[in-house]
Amino acid sequence: MLLVGTIIAGSIGFGTPFAETFASSVTTTVTIEDIASNDQPVELASDTQLSNSDFGSLLYEDTFESDAGVWSLQSGNSIQNGELILSPATSTFPNWSTEYSDFIFETEFRFVNPQSTHYFTAYLRYTDCAAGNCSTQVFVSSSSDIAAWHIGPDKKQLMNYTQASQLKLNEPNTLTVVAKGSEFNVYVNRVFVRSFSDASYKSGKVVLDADEAPTAVSYVRIYALP
Repeated sequence: MLLVGTIIAGSIGFGTPFAETFASSVTTTVTIEDIASNDQPVELASDTQLSNSDFGSLLYEDTFESDAGVWSLQSGNSIQNGELILSPATSTFPNWSTEYSDFIFETEFRFVNPQSTHYFTAYLRYTDCAAGNCSTQVFVSSSSDIAAWHIGPDKKQLMNYTQASQLKLNEPNTLTVVAKGSEFNVYVNRVFVRSFSDASYKSGKVVLDADEAPTAVSYVRIYALP
């Protein structure tokens, strides 16, 4: 039986304790200015769909039925009514030492009363580094644009803005990212959006981030590749 908020399997991480360094170290993120200055054409997602056979064994799950102390919550964040509530301009990170390299990450989220475009971001393969935040970031906007960025000593866009019409603004949606080596495949509501490559980080943790307006997360799951 799975224990909510418990690591079931995975590779053990190492280095500086994550919980002690994260709050002061995450200084390099994608900003609204980055997004606003983007002049690339928005492309459309394809219709390739994930099925249950595309998922390996479940390595980690949290359904936020209670606050088990697994996630370090910044001021204003909370766990209530089966959801992790991310306040604007805050991040939450796991109090675990496990790092994941090849995996399938999936989370179900919803934008809370969106009044304008705002963003929900997953930092994947997060690792402590001199730049403060080294990670591969995938974000979803309330206007249905999906993109990805490499964050570290250098910052670059990995995936052009892509319109995912399958995203429903006032309903829960799933973000799924399949990471295998340097290759990442992104899905919204299990419909393929786009692929990108980032060979910089071999393994790391997962961080969740909300910008501009609250976001509610109803589960986080990490699967092995099939």
